[in-house]
Amino acid sequence: CIRDSYNTVGISSGIDVAGGYAFIADDLEGLRVIDVSTPSAPSEVGFCGSTGNAKRVRVAGGHAYVACSGLDIVDISNPASPTLVLQVNLGWCYGVFLDGDRLYVTSGGDGLYIVDVTNPAAPVVLGNYVTSNFAQNVAADGRYAYVAATHGGLRVIDVDDPANPAEVGYYDTADYAWGVDVSQGHIYVADGDDGVYVLQNTLGTAVPDPRFVSLKLGQNYPNPFNPATVISFTLPARMRVELSIYDVRGRFLRTLVGQTLSAGFKEYTWDGTDARGNPVSSGVYFYRLRAGQSVLTKKMILVK
Repeated sequence: CIRDSYNTVGISSGIDVAGGYAFIADDLEGLRVIDVSTPSAPSEVGFCGSTGNAKRVRVAGGHAYVACSGLDIVDISNPASPTLVLQVNLGWCYGVFLDGDRLYVTSGGDGLYIVDVTNPAAPVVLGNYVTSNFAQNVAADGRYAYVAATHGGLRVIDVDDPANPAEVGYYDTADYAWGVDVSQGHIYVADGDDGVYVLQNTLGTAVPDPRFVSLKLGQNYPNPFNPATVISFTLPARMRVELSIYDVRGRFLRTLVGQTLSAGFKEYTWDGTDARGNPVSSGVYFYRLRAGQSVLTKKMILVK
């Protein structure tokens, strides 16, 4: 079912969506920024040329990470005027995946790179693992990175010690593994003419921290609030989390955090604005925490 479309000037090969914008890796035409806040009327609002063919893109924290002839790091704090911050020479890059402050980049014959992007203006290469086959794409979840290695199938890399990554498993798919993603404990591999594989890693699971025995989502405080409120939660183990705000009709407003976090108590502040920084009106709102395979939701009230 097609609601609407937008034809970019290049060959679109990668996409990530955040804050009402779609960020497109558009091959020789670089990074294109499409306003999709009104899905029935997408429109291009900005672009940034890439250093080579832009193949994949991930966005977080006001930056876009583009796999091209190297890794381009682009400041997208103003989507209408994205600006190249720097290029990291990692060979010809094909895939990129962001997990917290770690960026995983596949670079063909150079394998998998692990990059710390805590400071996007000064990234640090933590480690490299040269896969036995061409590293096409990557996804990561906790201590494991999953590399789609074309005719080498799926390679499982332990990245718990990023300076010394090691292959600990593989799955030999029937055709060419081109794409990979992870969700709720499963690995999904796009395998050319052989379709999609759904796999599960049985090498191990996250070990709960005995100090934090269960997942908990606290009530925001203050509540009712004006203009800001604090939302807290507790994680029993290191896991991928997403904390988002919705209005009373269930419409998405903003994501406060979307990354992998360590076990323990966490706090985040919502300032009563949407993804574009516009203040919202008085009323009832919901905050939803998705952590691992669990989803928790609570209600809060903004009074002006």
